Amino acid sequence: MNIFNEFPQSHKCPICGTKDNKKCILVPIYEKDHDDSNLCQAIPVHLDCMSKNAWYMEEQGCIVLEAKFKTI
Repeated sequence: MNIFNEFPQSHKCPICGTKDNKKCILVPIYEKDHDDSNLCQAIPVHLDCMSKNAWYMEEQGCIVLEAKFKTI
């Protein structure tokens, strides 16, 4: 996972709904097609939003984040 120092102003964070210029990562969009080059569609998410809103679901064996804002 790459961490970027600047948030792209053409997007909003799906967790907080802002364009605050903070560190972010690109998160692949679930069920979007991947091609042979392993490229996929992704959305920037503030790194601190991810760390504050992550929950581990033990029975399902997954970590979830609630995206509070629709980005499209």
